[in-house]
This record gives sequence, structure tokens and C-alpha cells, in this order.
Amino acid sequence: MSIMNQSELKSLVSSILDELLKEKFDELISKHEKQVKKISILKRLLRVEKELKALRKLEDKRFEALIKEINKSTPASKIKKNK
Repeated sequence: MSIMNQSELKSLVSSILDELLKEKFDELISKHEKQVKKISILKRLLRVEKELKALRKLEDKRFEALIKEINKSTPASKIKKNK
């Protein structure tokens, strides 16, 4: 059995580490890929919910303004006659 010199040993260890690290990173990525997708979907869902809330507030303000405008333009005497 021959004795390896330091550079050969370093090269061997480096190649083994590269291979093992690549395998482990691939495992981690595939393992957590579904979780990352879920997080992304949840973030999108939160953005949509915030936007819907903002739109609801805007619609409420528009509705209130419309009601005020209708109340201004319709005299009280017309409302009583229609009843």
C-alpha cells in the first residue's frame, strides 16, 4: 500500500466532499421545495386578501357618497308622496 502525498489526499477529500455536499443539497432542496411553494402561495393569498379588503373599503366609500348624493337630490316631499 502506497502512502498518498498531501496533494493527492487533499484532492481525494475534496472530490468526496463535493460529491457528498451535492447529494445533501439536492436532498434538502427536494425536501423543502414543497414547503417553499406553500409559503409562496400563502404570501400571494395574503396579498390578494389585502387587496380585496382595500377594494371593499373603496366600494363602501363610493356607496356612501352615492347615497349622500341621492339624498341631496331627492327632496323629502317626493319621498313621502311615493310612499
